[in-house]
Amino acid sequence: MPYLDIRIASPLLEESTSRKLALAGTRLAQSLLGKRPEVTAVSVHAFPMWAWMTGRNVQSEIRAPAAYAELTITAGTNSQEQKAAFVSAMSDALKEELPGLSAASYVVIREVDAENWGYDGVTQHARRRQAEIEAGAEPAVRRLPSGALDMAYYEARARKLRSEALAYGAGELQRWLGQGLRLARLSACSWYNLGFKAIDQLIKSFQCRIQKGMIGAARINHIGGEREARCIGRCE
Repeated sequence: MPYLDIRIASPLLEESTSRKLALAGTRLAQSLLGKRPEVTAVSVHAFPMWAWMTGRNVQSEIRAPAAYAELTITAGTNSQEQKAAFVSAMSDALKEELPGLSAASYVVIREVDAENWGYDGVTQHARRRQAEIEAGAEPAVRRLPSGALDMAYYEARARKLRSEALAYGAGELQRWLGQGLRLARLSACSWYNLGFKAIDQLIKSFQCRIQKGMIGAARINHIGGEREARCIGRCE
């Protein structure tokens, strides 16, 4: 449901020019933005040249027509690329129908929230909601017949989501704790076995050193005893 408002400052605006611009705007809104022509409204207003200024100059002094075209659409219904294409094409249509058009002529796309405008007495938001209900789809926003948010529905949904999140979190925590406990047991057994082996090797090393020390001491005693016997024999 777009609305196109075209304002023109020109010495003489003919009905045929106004009609061509209206048809061009409707055609571009349909082909580039996907808007339905049967609900596209267009208004064309003519202003005297002396009533339009560009910078510090009255348009009558510049002797060039000027224009301002504003298209109102529902917010979020078109992409940036689509809107850019419409601005370019609409600007070309104005230049074609208004030769010598001033460069300071604008094409504007104004977006209005769906709940803030409508046609035939129904807002765009209400129209969408009715279409969703008829299609059997879950409405994007649950509201009461009065138009207020259905807080009871959202509170119940929040409690359900919270319970599901807590249950999931508890299950994940239990799983992680179980894995951690198994890893801890494996780690403890590994460290115990490793420590036991280290202690055993240390004891064996001490035993080996003690045995070597005892053998060394025996050899020293033996050598010492022989020396002592020789000394006694000489003295006698």
